[in-house]
Amino acid sequence: MKAAAVRVVQRALVAEGFNPGQIDGKTGSKTYGAVGQALQGRLADLPDDWPLWSGHRKTVAYLQLLCRDRGIDVGAIDGYWGPQTEYAFDTLAYLLENEVLPPPWRDETPLDVNPNGWPRQDEVSLIGFYGHMGTNLVKLELPYPHRLSWNLRKNVSSFYCHAKVHDSAKRVLQGVLDHYGMDRIRELRLDRWGGCYNKRRMRGGTRWSMHSPGASPSTTIRIATSSTGVATGPPSPSLSTTPGGVFGKKKAGPVSDAQGTSTGCICRRRNCEGGKAEYPQLH
Repeated sequence: MKAAAVRVVQRALVAEGFNPGQIDGKTGSKTYGAVGQALQGRLADLPDDWPLWSGHRKTVAYLQLLCRDRGIDVGAIDGYWGPQTEYAFDTLAYLLENEVLPPPWRDETPLDVNPNGWPRQDEVSLIGFYGHMGTNLVKLELPYPHRLSWNLRKNVSSFYCHAKVHDSAKRVLQGVLDHYGMDRIRELRLDRWGGCYNKRRMRGGTRWSMHSPGASPSTTIRIATSSTGVATGPPSPSLSTTPGGVFGKKKAGPVSDAQGTSTGCICRRRNCEGGKAEYPQLH
């Protein structure tokens, strides 16, 4: 949890009449105690097991509530610092500094180039291609277990995605398992999971996210899929790099051919000699 976020929490606690100690951006017994007292007044907004959470998790949950109170989409109040919570905090920090929400920054108009006939990321096009958000969802049983990228103790064995993504996604993940094996998958962190179906707007934008129809599972494997279930074409819909997404902040891969076979390495380690030898073009 960022020191800046802790300071926001501490100031909010003071404003509510609690004593978190010094506003120094550091968590400690006084801050944790004040957070616990504050959460006692928000029982209707919390899961039943919240008293069993650590002080750190309770503090994140309190921050999530601060964001929600101001109309910022923070996702579930679960006490975990994931990508949605980080985005919500950045939005809250901007709001507190400027007294207005930040303007959308992801409403750019895409180039009018679409040789593969993918739907545009606007509501009419997405509904026309996928159906209404939250429909046509099917369950995908993962070929190998994943772990939440922001809570590695929680395993993920299946998820719901759009029917048009299911076959291709499963084929590529099976290819990853066949190619690397479970030990190598863990070493390369190809078992990190960031979610799939999530009916929400794009962070920093007003259009629907590709997570809304269940067309963009977020894992450490990036897969471009088509409506026929063949892993080919442009990267939408896709399995995307997480944390950070597929927008250039993280190296994406392994890439896949039309049969869903892994053809690349996404090792993020600086000194991965095995990966360099096997896939020098990606290093």
